[in-house]
Amino acid sequence: MSRSVKPVAWLRGRTSGQQTKKSVMNLDAVEEFGALSNALEAMDCVMADDLERANKILNGTSPKSSLPALARGVMSFIEATLGFEGEKIKEATEQLRIAEEAAMRDRLRAQKTQHQSSSFAPGTEYYLAVAEAHLMGAVVLFLSESAIASVKSFYKLRRAYQILADIYNNSRDENSGQLLLPEIADEKSKLGDTADDDNDPNEDDIIVDQSADTADLESALEQVLEKNELDISALPETQLPPRPAQKFKPFGGGNIANANANSNAATALVDDYIQSGVNLCFGILQLVITMIPPAFGRVLSVIGFRGDRETSLQMLWEATSSDSIHGAIALLTLLMYYTGPAQVCDISPSESSFPKDRLLSVLARTRKRYPRSALWILQEARMLGMDGDLKRSLTILQTPMKVQMRQVEALVEFERGMCHLDLHEFESAAQSFMKLTKLNTWSHALYTYVAGVCYVELYRAASRAATQDVVKIALYKKKAEEMLLIAPTLIGKRRITGRAMPLELYLQRKVEKWKSWMPTTSPKDSRGGSSTSVNSTSSGIQPSIVDYIGTSPANEIIYFWNGYKRMPREALEKSLVELNYQFVASPADVTPMNTPNKSSVYFQENAKKYPHIADIDELGVKFILESIVLRNLGYAEMGLKVLESEVMHINRSMLKGNHKEDWIPPCGMYEKAVFEWFVKGTDGAEKTLELLNKAAHYGYEYVLNTRMGVRIQTGIEVLKSTSSVGG
Repeated sequence: MSRSVKPVAWLRGRTSGQQTKKSVMNLDAVEEFGALSNALEAMDCVMADDLERANKILNGTSPKSSLPALARGVMSFIEATLGFEGEKIKEATEQLRIAEEAAMRDRLRAQKTQHQSSSFAPGTEYYLAVAEAHLMGAVVLFLSESAIASVKSFYKLRRAYQILADIYNNSRDENSGQLLLPEIADEKSKLGDTADDDNDPNEDDIIVDQSADTADLESALEQVLEKNELDISALPETQLPPRPAQKFKPFGGGNIANANANSNAATALVDDYIQSGVNLCFGILQLVITMIPPAFGRVLSVIGFRGDRETSLQMLWEATSSDSIHGAIALLTLLMYYTGPAQVCDISPSESSFPKDRLLSVLARTRKRYPRSALWILQEARMLGMDGDLKRSLTILQTPMKVQMRQVEALVEFERGMCHLDLHEFESAAQSFMKLTKLNTWSHALYTYVAGVCYVELYRAASRAATQDVVKIALYKKKAEEMLLIAPTLIGKRRITGRAMPLELYLQRKVEKWKSWMPTTSPKDSRGGSSTSVNSTSSGIQPSIVDYIGTSPANEIIYFWNGYKRMPREALEKSLVELNYQFVASPADVTPMNTPNKSSVYFQENAKKYPHIADIDELGVKFILESIVLRNLGYAEMGLKVLESEVMHINRSMLKGNHKEDWIPPCGMYEKAVFEWFVKGTDGAEKTLELLNKAAHYGYEYVLNTRMGVRIQTGIEVLKSTSSVGG
């Protein structure tokens, strides 16, 4: 058995045998119950998208209590994480700091007085509030524009784990067979801290000392990272505990459940808050860890604990039984997982691995609690979209809604835009993405680029229509050109870990690539105005970037958001036509049973005018996307043949030079794994896992490795949980 690790002083409370006078209590029992009730009601209002009422409730609460302070932190956190806006992130960071300090103070005072308001140890509800503040603080730090702040977030995750493990281990029913969660060492010792934690100062000294400890830790982190040019491998490493032989059980039940049956309303409320909160926080922590892309594998040793996908989902499901903020956020997390990472990964244990009915049941119950909340209307629409019913999803999203939170309005508009994009309703998609530039500040560059590639597809379709509308053709081309040239100038408005976002770097490379193919040294400027061409075409017409675009860029965007998995058959057939734009003269020449290749006469003639379309990476894009479309249409063997003959031979040495599509080899390896799984199922699990591991550690960094890494890592975790390849 591993040696027990001594917790940090400020985390350690007095033992149950130590008694102090109740006169030092911060709140009496009535005030305490009222504070928790008000905090939970206010946070419930946030889930109902009623910020006005939430603020009214909190403005009437006692400034002494930490739980209303935590509710204010939750409000700021939700606004920050939904909108990714800098000012909201700063506001959330400060509110969570205040809540954390207040919760520590209340917990210490509850321990001194031995005031027990639940079936748990005195002050447990405040201890949980500290963990929640750490967990939310970690998320907002990661969203900040500082690489150092992002790394600090990993240590906040460690602290949250330490507290939650303490609550879990000290509250478990010893007769239930529940395992102890492994403890992890305090990170300060790894950075040279030698302070003695055995003293027993008063609570105010502990609060001050903890703040000083935090400042010392942050200063040490900054010195280590700056000295090593922000290299995460320079951070102190923690040895990960071994994987347990058994699974941890959701928190609660046993003696706690029996105690709840005989408890009064106040005790039951606090018990539910603690139990659902521990399950929620542990569930989120473990789930996030299991999805860390291979490129960030070092983070696991920095954080110091492992994640377990199956356990995390069980804990989240357990938390959804609570009719509180914890139950709502647990459901939101499950919905985001099953319609996000789980949806973008094409590998699942079985057809029944997506718990559609269970999700819909809990969602229906939650919708009754928040009937007018746009946030939950959005979740219902996303469920329908993930199930392939994009038309019904759009019908819901287009229903007029009263939205107080601008961040929720932006999420609704984004989902609306993605539905239009996946249905190839490109004009409506472009309008939605341009509207997003007015709703939030996340990535105007990406929004504008996506709108631009939508107009590229509209231009291509209009130029081949049976009855051509020259006005529309010219308009679509003009809008596409303007937006694609403007998009790169908007990069840098939003950064992650101090760097431009991968998708922004991707779009910048794409536009530069197309511009480099144009026969001119003076392309149109970023405002769409023309400049004198050095090498104009023989017809005297100024070249347009739109004419020098290769394989359908809209379908690349669809792939990176895994839209093919949501598409109805008619939309997939449209994708097949768009991918073959440069291979056939008419859309009628493309069918799933007849997809053209490089020997196409039309393609050969086209390549004489536009040689770049025959570049190996440009062909690789066409064929890798085509293979995926064929698989989703039900022609898996044909799709696999295309992938193996046209993509799998491409390697890094063939992609030297600027602007190359460096994502093709690792993504090709991932897609080969998907085909293995799709064709053979569990019989191909071992080979699938082997291919996924190759894709995960392909040997070089590429711009989209984080986005694809989540997809790859989710597949690995799914396969590790199966009996045939688990371990």
